[in-house]
Amino acid sequence: MGLAADGSLDLLPLITQRAPYQEAGNLFALLDQRPHEAIQAVIAF
Repeated sequence: MGLAADGSLDLLPLITQRAPYQEAGNLFALLDQRPHEAIQAVIAF
């Protein structure tokens, strides 16, 4: 966490899926049904 906090490690490339909170169910389904297609999903509020 320290490397990410001080900017030495960029974690943004690990986010493979983004969606608004209204589509959170779709993100959870993707992570459950096709985990090989998503590294990290982010729900936007």
